[in-house]
Amino acid sequence: TVKNQLKWIVAALAATAMATPAFALTADTKGFLEIRGQADRNLNDGSDRGEADNDRTGVEQRLRLWTEVAADENVKAVFAIESDLAWGANSDSLGDIDGNGTDDSKTNSIGTDYRGNLEIKHVYLDFNLPSLKTNVKAGAQYFKIGGGFIAGDDAIGIQTATKFGDAATLKLYWAKAQEGSVDVTSDDNDFYGAQVDVKAGPVTVSPILAWTRSGKDTDIYFGGFDLAGKLGENTKLAVTLIKNWGDNLGVQNVDGLAAYAGVFQKMGSADLSLEGAWIGDDGRTDGQFVDGSGSVGTWGLSSPTEMFGGARYDRRAIIGKGIGAASAAGAGDLYNLNQCYVKLGFGLQTSEKTKLTTYLAHIQQASGANDGIGEAFGQEVGAYYDITLAKGLTYGLMGAYLFNDDFGGVGNDNVYKLGNALTYKF
Repeated sequence: TVKNQLKWIVAALAATAMATPAFALTADTKGFLEIRGQADRNLNDGSDRGEADNDRTGVEQRLRLWTEVAADENVKAVFAIESDLAWGANSDSLGDIDGNGTDDSKTNSIGTDYRGNLEIKHVYLDFNLPSLKTNVKAGAQYFKIGGGFIAGDDAIGIQTATKFGDAATLKLYWAKAQEGSVDVTSDDNDFYGAQVDVKAGPVTVSPILAWTRSGKDTDIYFGGFDLAGKLGENTKLAVTLIKNWGDNLGVQNVDGLAAYAGVFQKMGSADLSLEGAWIGDDGRTDGQFVDGSGSVGTWGLSSPTEMFGGARYDRRAIIGKGIGAASAAGAGDLYNLNQCYVKLGFGLQTSEKTKLTTYLAHIQQASGANDGIGEAFGQEVGAYYDITLAKGLTYGLMGAYLFNDDFGGVGNDNVYKLGNALTYKF
């Protein structure tokens, strides 16, 4: 009968369910959406020479979204996307997308569906090998080595972390910057690194060795250490010292040094910081420190302020660029790795929902002609005021001003930047 058949079917399904191991996936999503406006003057080349782009204004937005899918506590897949969009930006180089023989570029931005601005930021596996006490991340991910002076950006590769007891961790890095397209070696660009984190009480010391090879004629080596930890209950210390050497394109020697030290003090509702750095290369004619990509300005993070890159309103986006970045293309313009600076910072939690942060910095070149000190860029002062509007939602105001000494080669006009932003972190 039908009733008996249903009994057998239910019994078979129950037996199958009992014999099949449970395999439940968990998913977690996080990210941020930021919309910000900005105005600046003389930021291009730091000199007002009648150039049309010396006064800039604009609004842009950025979305970053991370999704983690985990089978259990030992393995997960990480996928991240990013969308950058300048409000009102024309797409003037689309070309003939649909193959009908006409240029599909738009002359205005009323409508947004034509803009292909969605990027894949991260795609990697993150898994543990419990028997080896090792974590492995393989794929397109973020690498940071040597305080960001060797590497501090997204790349495709593998990094591992193996624990030896509670006091030491061995970290290994390999990034594939470029795969050879002509033969096995001529266009290859590979980066290799090793780091050991050793805990000594409240401080962690990390000796570092690294090597980058680009093609057949560039071999650059890195050696140094990171140090980070606490000095007492409310004081943090960070130190990085990286020396690099080798041969760059078979033309000039590399003889660079990146040194950084920072002390951060918590005093009730206030924060005080003092930072200093020297980043330069006496072996190169331009004086610029070579980072882990084998070139300049693509991996390394150096600059502490709004005008010289790396600060909150200079995130390699379309509008928020630093000095020297005359166009929206290429991150290499944003980070000048030939500079020394001293920076004093002060933060104050003015209420439960508001915070004021300020800084004062002196910046100049580290390496000049004939191994001498380079030109002084100037003194920069900046301030941020953040207001919490709702859970995860912040409105921020920013202003920065550079009293320009010599930057730009011609002229020494002062530089300013103003901005505001809505930032939602979730």
